[in-house]
Amino acid sequence: MATIRDIAEKAGVSEATVRRILRNDGKETWPSARERAERIRRIANELGYRPNWRARALRSGSTCTIGLLHENSMPFGSAHWQDIIHRLADRLHDRGYEMQYVPTGSERSIQALLDRRFDGCLVMHKLLPQVREALEQANLPAVMINTDPVAGFASTRPDDEQGARLLGAYLLSQGHRRIAFMQPHGKRNHYSYKMRESTLKQACLSAGVREEDFTMIRGSVEEGFDDFFNLPVRPTAVVVFNDALATAFLHACWQRQVRVPEDVSVATFNNPPATAYTIPPLTVVDIPSQALVDHAVKQLLEMVEQDQPDMYEPVILPVTLKIRQSTGPADAGSH
Repeated sequence: MATIRDIAEKAGVSEATVRRILRNDGKETWPSARERAERIRRIANELGYRPNWRARALRSGSTCTIGLLHENSMPFGSAHWQDIIHRLADRLHDRGYEMQYVPTGSERSIQALLDRRFDGCLVMHKLLPQVREALEQANLPAVMINTDPVAGFASTRPDDEQGARLLGAYLLSQGHRRIAFMQPHGKRNHYSYKMRESTLKQACLSAGVREEDFTMIRGSVEEGFDDFFNLPVRPTAVVVFNDALATAFLHACWQRQVRVPEDVSVATFNNPPATAYTIPPLTVVDIPSQALVDHAVKQLLEMVEQDQPDMYEPVILPVTLKIRQSTGPADAGSH
């Protein structure tokens, strides 16, 4: 099996340089530095180098493992979250760490935190009291991802308020004055629901939309769809909480022969690839998944590797609006 020394000898550099490059610790600002780093990685691949995680763990006292904390049985609730989780796993692997899913509803998981079976944790849901207590008791670094910020913990999230304002301004510019926000009630406790709903409503009311013309659609998915289609005067535009629900709503419109966007404009949050291939393609607030992952991993590993558990400056990432064919002018058809 190839070693760090083998790579260093073939590349003509020091072993310390090889270690730094393979840990992705180098800034590689200059073209010559980037070329050298690429050459070292290429040589490592050619020689079949594989990191010895067990040896590293024994030397450093590190587990080389990051816990991904989530309250549900599985965190793959949507294509958007699947994408983020895959990116997290890939980014951590690039830095020499494995990622392990930790459902926080079990006593075994809480005990694993207390036993410090992880070097640090990424938290993808509201921080439950017992989880917070375990993290603090074990002095484990943790970063909150797209969830309610908590004092004393680092956090990275998209700017949901900006996204709601962008959507509101766009729909208003298209002449929409009857607007609905659609959300299944199971997500009501998530911070992004509150942010998106309240900001969109405020943007509409501030622009002169009457209170009675801003409609909240709640309940289960089926109940919410029925409530919308049974309204005596339907909104001309619907903002749906996320891409999965928006895709289902497009199907419900097709079943009822409601035309999109002629009869109702539909917009949503999150931009997994499938949103560009729905019929019609969805107008979305694009959440910067890669930036979200990069910032969260950077925050966490700085705390882990530099032993600085008090680094908890929150990061709020800007979002963008992608306008597609699911939205149009309010007078595009008969409402």
